[in-house]
Amino acid sequence: MIQRFTLHIGALLAALLLTAPPLAAQTSAPAWQWAAPLADGPDTYLSDVALDAAGNTYAVGDFQGTISLGPGTTLSSHGATDVLLVKYSPGGALLWAQALGGPSSEIGSTIKVDALGNAYITGRISGPVVLGTASLTPLPGTDAFRAKVDAQGTVLWARGGGGSLALDAAGRLYEAAGFTGTITLGGTTLALPPDRRGNPGRGLYLACYDAQGQAQWARIAAVLDSASSLLPGAVCVSAAGVYVAGTFTGRLTTDTQRLTAQRQDVYAVRYDLQGNWLSALRAGDAGHEELYTAATDAAGHLYLGGTFRANTTFGSIGITGVPDTTTSFVAQYNAQGQAQWAETLPVPATLMRLATDASGRLYGAAYFYGTINWGGRQVTSLGEDDALVCCYSPQGALQWLQRGGGIYHDYASALAVDAAGSVRVVGYFGDEYTFGPGTFSGVPDGNPDAFVARLDVHTALAAAAPRPVAPLTLAPNPAHAVVQLGGVPAGSRVLLLDALGRVAREATGGGGALLSVRGLPPGLYAVRATDAQGRRYAGRLLVQ
Repeated sequence: MIQRFTLHIGALLAALLLTAPPLAAQTSAPAWQWAAPLADGPDTYLSDVALDAAGNTYAVGDFQGTISLGPGTTLSSHGATDVLLVKYSPGGALLWAQALGGPSSEIGSTIKVDALGNAYITGRISGPVVLGTASLTPLPGTDAFRAKVDAQGTVLWARGGGGSLALDAAGRLYEAAGFTGTITLGGTTLALPPDRRGNPGRGLYLACYDAQGQAQWARIAAVLDSASSLLPGAVCVSAAGVYVAGTFTGRLTTDTQRLTAQRQDVYAVRYDLQGNWLSALRAGDAGHEELYTAATDAAGHLYLGGTFRANTTFGSIGITGVPDTTTSFVAQYNAQGQAQWAETLPVPATLMRLATDASGRLYGAAYFYGTINWGGRQVTSLGEDDALVCCYSPQGALQWLQRGGGIYHDYASALAVDAAGSVRVVGYFGDEYTFGPGTFSGVPDGNPDAFVARLDVHTALAAAAPRPVAPLTLAPNPAHAVVQLGGVPAGSRVLLLDALGRVAREATGGGGALLSVRGLPPGLYAVRATDAQGRRYAGRLLVQ
């Protein structure tokens, strides 16, 4: 069974659910233009999003069972899970949807779109599968694949192997992945030297492919020492070069430069578009840094985003977090590898994805809980984890923030920005989410439902009061066997949600009725109720 990579508890992440008042900022907070739910299915995810030149939205993920994507559009998986690929018009109309897979499990991870509307996707397979006319079998040491799909959703080619992916303006693909021993990419064989113990060497490759998927060049981007580890977190490209970045421990060698981590640090290696090594950098201190995301702009700036503990440094720039707590960071380097600025996000906000627009502005997707103060602005979540989208100037000045979220767990997994600065975001929600005036409900079965949405930076968000949430009275609290529900009318729908937002128990109650918690694992639960008039109630319950 394929396990989904979720950056910290599925902290996929972060961007945008629910109408909210505009926040004081250098520019007005943007408004939601449309949202499209992919609901009515048992388990649906969208993990990445990309845009074509016409403003159409492409998204990739995976699903299982049978899902409805709107009137007349139903997909059924061939096996445990299939790759889900969808395309929406600039106005939010579903243009087509595809299920790609076989009798085993397949998931979609990343997507890039070229100037002609062709989509390049990566993912993982757990057994033999046919994608289009290509028959794929997992390669030794990897279960990855990459494929090209045309603007109508037809698979043009598929190949085994792969990793992180980037696409340049000329339609060339850049891919980075770890490997052991020897690997052949096109006509190039890359061989790692054995480590000091005589074991097959471990390292990282960077390869360039043409639009037909044929390797143009391949390089050994990093060689690891025997006791070291490395994660190739991201690849990003601009006219200034291609970067591969990630997290490592111990020591690695890239070209002739040796990087040594103090504990767990961030690395980035830069090549030109012809595969010539240019530079490498190490970022971090003894603060156990971890890279989640990277982006670059037309000027060749490199943006790194992730987390650290206590204190850390980027070049000569030091930043301080909260002791014994994971803190998110974002940092900018110039094309010469010099740190320009670095910022922390307020705890407990977690940065998950970065993207840039044609003007060099930086956008981030994050999620948070409770009340945070950021750049003189205060935002408060309505229920469980809410989402944030932020925008920085190229000089690191915070431009605006937008929050969103209801009383349930809602996440965003990726975002993309078009040339005009309009944002698309994909993610998933637990039971109900709101974008502007539209409210969408999923299936209340404890499984996630996916969404696609558009945020227009050219339209300021009109002030609107969030839907009020009244407090629940729960007694006793902590509870061992039963709990009495007060503050909500009899006959209300009541949900108990665990720490991951899954429905642990559902009942009809209120008006002082008793709710059984027998058989529930001990822990903290969110209690949510909705009465017959649609009014909402919320509370927290500790089960012992």
